[in-house]
Amino acid sequence: MENLLDKPRKTWYNTLINVLLNVLIVIMLALILLFAFVTPVTVMGKSMNDTLSDGQSIAVSRLKPSSVKVGDIVIIGDVVIGGKKEDIVKRVAATAGDEIAFAYTGESDGNGRPVIALYRKKSEKWQRADEKYVKESMTDARFNASDVNLSADAITRTIKLGANEVFVMGDNRNNSTDSRLLGAFNISQVKAKMLFDISADPVMDFIFNKLCAFLKGDSIKND
Repeated sequence: MENLLDKPRKTWYNTLINVLLNVLIVIMLALILLFAFVTPVTVMGKSMNDTLSDGQSIAVSRLKPSSVKVGDIVIIGDVVIGGKKEDIVKRVAATAGDEIAFAYTGESDGNGRPVIALYRKKSEKWQRADEKYVKESMTDARFNASDVNLSADAITRTIKLGANEVFVMGDNRNNSTDSRLLGAFNISQVKAKMLFDISADPVMDFIFNKLCAFLKGDSIKND
């Protein structure tokens, strides 16, 4: 005859197993949902320094974003650079209908080069863009001289974005190939939007780079 004293022990053991199995199922379902909507990519290059570094892992949306706003970090697809089509990661500086301009500020950087700033037209007035994420002062290294206004008080050369266009730049303005040279991009070329920095979150870093390292995504150019 089975010892009646063993029954509580077996019940406790079975309960623990059931709880652990349920937790495991929940974790697996959460991971499935996470990877259904999010994919990791590795940033290659330095044009988004210091926001994104060479080799850094970020999570982007699997679905194409229905809209983007100024400040979003996005992946632009099918960009022709050097005769080849590439995907690049940049920050949105202007969206459909925006009017922007670049002008010398009258300031100089640490090397004596004239500083250029981005200006946005709001209520018929030009306002200098507040871009705290930019690595350093922008100079004329990535411009044709004819694209830059001599001062913010005499802006005549402007860029007016069409209904389906976005203007993107790298945060490392003096070392970025972006819309200043390539022009605005059609919104259809925006393949994904950055959701969060995997490297900055220990839990996400463990999930994407260790637990599910076999699901590692693409490498995206950041030049």
